[in-house]
Amino acid sequence: MRFQYSFRHMRSSEALQNTFERKFAGGLEALVQASSPVHVTFMVENDLFKMHVELHGRDHKLVEVKEASEDMQKTIDLVIEKLFGILTRSKDRQVDHRPNGKTVAAAASTPAEGMDAVFVDDEGYLAEA
Repeated sequence: MRFQYSFRHMRSSEALQNTFERKFAGGLEALVQASSPVHVTFMVENDLFKMHVELHGRDHKLVEVKEASEDMQKTIDLVIEKLFGILTRSKDRQVDHRPNGKTVAAAASTPAEGMDAVFVDDEGYLAEA
Protein backbone atom coordinates (compact mmCIF):
# COMPACT_ATOMS: atom_id res chain seq x y z
CA MET A 1 0.00 0.00 0.00
CA ARG A 2 1.40 3.38 -1.00
CA PHE A 3 0.56 6.50 0.95
CA GLN A 4 1.11 10.03 -0.33
CA TYR A 5 0.99 12.70 2.35
CA SER A 6 0.72 16.45 2.11
CA PHE A 7 0.56 19.00 4.90
CA ARG A 8 -1.03 22.44 4.61
CA HIS A 9 -0.44 25.23 7.11
CA MET A 10 1.42 22.85 9.41
CA ARG A 11 4.74 21.06 9.60
CA SER A 12 5.24 17.54 8.35
CA SER A 13 4.84 14.97 11.09
CA GLU A 14 6.06 11.38 11.06
CA ALA A 15 3.91 10.66 14.10
CA LEU A 16 0.70 11.58 12.23
CA GLN A 17 1.76 9.50 9.24
CA ASN A 18 2.51 6.47 11.43
CA THR A 19 -0.76 6.88 13.35
CA PHE A 20 -2.79 7.00 10.14
CA GLU A 21 -0.99 4.00 8.61
CA ARG A 22 -1.40 1.94 11.81
CA LYS A 23 -5.13 2.64 12.02
CA PHE A 24 -5.58 2.12 8.28
CA ALA A 25 -3.91 -1.29 8.53
CA GLY A 26 -6.39 -2.31 11.24
CA GLY A 27 -9.00 -3.53 8.75
CA LEU A 28 -9.16 -1.25 5.73
CA GLU A 29 -6.32 -2.69 3.64
CA ALA A 30 -8.45 -5.62 2.46
CA LEU A 31 -11.13 -3.22 1.19
CA VAL A 32 -8.82 -0.98 -0.85
CA GLN A 33 -7.22 -1.54 -4.22
CA ALA A 34 -3.57 -2.19 -3.38
CA SER A 35 -2.06 -0.90 -6.63
CA SER A 36 -3.36 2.66 -6.35
CA PRO A 37 -2.01 5.20 -3.85
CA VAL A 38 -3.89 6.63 -0.91
CA HIS A 39 -3.72 10.45 -0.92
CA VAL A 40 -3.84 11.95 2.58
CA THR A 41 -3.87 15.68 3.30
CA PHE A 42 -3.52 17.08 6.81
CA MET A 43 -4.37 20.76 7.28
CA VAL A 44 -5.11 23.39 9.90
CA GLU A 45 -7.72 26.07 9.24
CA ASN A 46 -9.34 28.40 11.78
CA ASP A 47 -8.22 26.34 14.80
CA LEU A 48 -9.67 23.17 13.25
CA PHE A 49 -7.65 20.14 12.24
CA LYS A 50 -8.90 18.87 8.90
CA MET A 51 -8.15 15.78 6.84
CA HIS A 52 -8.90 14.83 3.27
CA VAL A 53 -8.38 11.24 2.12
CA GLU A 54 -8.78 10.02 -1.46
CA LEU A 55 -8.44 6.39 -2.53
CA HIS A 56 -9.82 3.73 -4.88
CA GLY A 57 -11.88 0.87 -3.47
CA ARG A 58 -11.77 -2.73 -4.69
CA ASP A 59 -14.46 -1.95 -7.25
CA HIS A 60 -12.31 0.91 -8.68
CA LYS A 61 -14.71 3.44 -7.19
CA LEU A 62 -13.13 6.72 -6.13
CA VAL A 63 -13.75 7.38 -2.43
CA GLU A 64 -13.17 10.82 -0.88
CA VAL A 65 -13.58 11.58 2.81
CA LYS A 66 -13.25 14.95 4.56
CA GLU A 67 -13.43 15.48 8.31
CA ALA A 68 -12.61 18.24 10.78
CA SER A 69 -12.40 18.54 14.58
CA GLU A 70 -10.49 20.31 17.34
CA ASP A 71 -8.04 17.41 17.77
CA MET A 72 -5.99 15.75 15.02
CA GLN A 73 -6.18 12.29 16.62
CA LYS A 74 -9.96 12.58 16.77
CA THR A 75 -10.00 13.68 13.13
CA ILE A 76 -7.97 10.61 12.13
CA ASP A 77 -10.42 8.37 14.02
CA LEU A 78 -13.40 10.03 12.30
CA VAL A 79 -11.83 9.57 8.85
CA ILE A 80 -11.01 5.90 9.48
CA GLU A 81 -14.53 5.26 10.78
CA LYS A 82 -16.13 6.95 7.77
CA LEU A 83 -13.83 5.11 5.31
CA PHE A 84 -14.66 1.78 6.94
CA GLY A 85 -18.39 2.48 6.64
CA ILE A 86 -18.20 3.52 2.98
CA LEU A 87 -15.94 0.65 1.91
CA THR A 88 -17.85 -2.08 3.75
CA ARG A 89 -21.16 -0.77 2.41
CA SER A 90 -19.68 -0.82 -1.10
CA LYS A 91 -18.46 -4.40 -0.60
CA ASP A 92 -21.84 -5.52 0.74
CA ARG A 93 -23.56 -4.13 -2.34
CA GLN A 94 -21.41 -6.37 -4.54
CA VAL A 95 -22.40 -9.54 -2.68
CA ASP A 96 -25.29 -11.49 -4.16
CA HIS A 97 -28.09 -11.66 -1.58
CA ARG A 98 -30.01 -14.60 -2.99
CA PRO A 99 -31.55 -16.83 -0.28
CA ASN A 100 -29.99 -20.04 -1.58
CA GLY A 101 -26.61 -18.43 -2.28
CA LYS A 102 -26.63 -19.27 -5.99
CA THR A 103 -26.28 -16.73 -8.73
CA VAL A 104 -28.89 -16.54 -11.47
CA ALA A 105 -26.51 -18.04 -14.05
CA ALA A 106 -25.63 -21.01 -11.81
CA ALA A 107 -29.25 -21.60 -10.86
CA ALA A 108 -30.41 -21.38 -14.49
CA SER A 109 -27.87 -23.97 -15.64
CA THR A 110 -29.25 -26.66 -13.30
CA PRO A 111 -33.02 -27.11 -12.96
CA ALA A 112 -34.42 -27.15 -9.43
CA GLU A 113 -36.20 -30.19 -8.02
CA GLY A 114 -39.70 -30.65 -9.36
CA MET A 115 -39.28 -28.13 -12.15
CA ASP A 116 -39.15 -29.14 -15.80
CA ALA A 117 -37.66 -25.87 -17.01
CA VAL A 118 -36.12 -22.90 -15.30
CA PHE A 119 -36.87 -19.33 -16.35
CA VAL A 120 -35.67 -16.01 -15.00
CA ASP A 121 -38.26 -13.23 -14.79
CA ASP A 122 -37.63 -9.52 -15.43
CA GLU A 123 -36.49 -8.93 -11.86
CA GLY A 124 -33.82 -11.65 -12.01
CA TYR A 125 -35.66 -14.26 -9.89
CA LEU A 126 -36.37 -17.85 -10.85
CA ALA A 127 -39.88 -18.54 -12.17
CA GLU A 128 -41.70 -21.70 -13.13
CA ALA A 129 -42.88 -22.31 -16.69
